[in-house]
Order: sequence, then structure tokens, then C-alpha cells
Amino acid sequence: MKELLKNKELTLNYIPNHGAWTYNIVIPDSKDIKGKWGDIKVSGTIDGYVFKNMN
Repeated sequence: MKELLKNKELTLNYIPNHGAWTYNIVIPDSKDIKGKWGDIKVSGTIDGYVFKNMN
């Protein structure tokens, strides 16, 4: 498994008009990675809430 980022702060962006829980994370320097990504595992915190190994 390739690790794209480690210990970086990313912004969770809300996408309006797509439902209440529609967000995306922009991963820097990843737009030129070819192919389908499928699910990406992420871990981190949001407002102090810890989550681990989420798709």
C-alpha cells in the first residue's frame, strides 16, 4: 500500500447542494496520480474527535 501523506493537516471541504454530510479532502500533489483510487484509509481528528482507519 502506498502512503500518500503522513502527519499533514488537511482541510475538510463541504460540498454545497449534495446533502448534509458531503465533504471532500483535497490531497496536495495528487492530481497527476493516474488510475482509480477506490477507498482511501484515513485517520485523524476533527474538533478533538479521534477516528482511525476510516474509508
